[in-house]
Amino acid sequence: NLWKAEGCWLAAVDPWRRNKATRVGWAVGCALAARTDTLKRLGPFDERAFMYAEDLDLCLRAADLRIETWFWPYARVLHHEAHASSAAFGGEPVELLAERRRSVLEERRGPAARDRDDLIQAATFANRIALKTLLGRPVLREKSQLRALLRARRGRRGR
Repeated sequence: NLWKAEGCWLAAVDPWRRNKATRVGWAVGCALAARTDTLKRLGPFDERAFMYAEDLDLCLRAADLRIETWFWPYARVLHHEAHASSAAFGGEPVELLAERRRSVLEERRGPAARDRDDLIQAATFANRIALKTLLGRPVLREKSQLRALLRARRGRRGR
């Protein structure tokens, strides 16, 4: 299976598909673990990045201190698809996700890195829309994510 091939370019793009521990740029924070002394070195979560960007901020600060972030494929966490935030935000808060990601990247890595990430995100969402459309699968989430990213780039909010 090409997706599971070790060393394959797809595994580099989608590290969660690998069968062994893999160093990554940052980890999505439904479950992050670190030694207490490492967390103390990094300092507290940035309150301005509350919800949907604190994981990115923490991992970028770790990288600044040359602390590696790793994805461990055999660790498992059951995550119930944002059931708490869905109630609070009336669905997946794609606008907030896009804005916070852009904000943290700009603050930690500068506007050029933020713009590169925007391009990668837009390409990812567009590719998923195209592939899911070909497979006859729903694309509502990806379209919402792409629209939210484009609105955030224009500095506009709304659904």
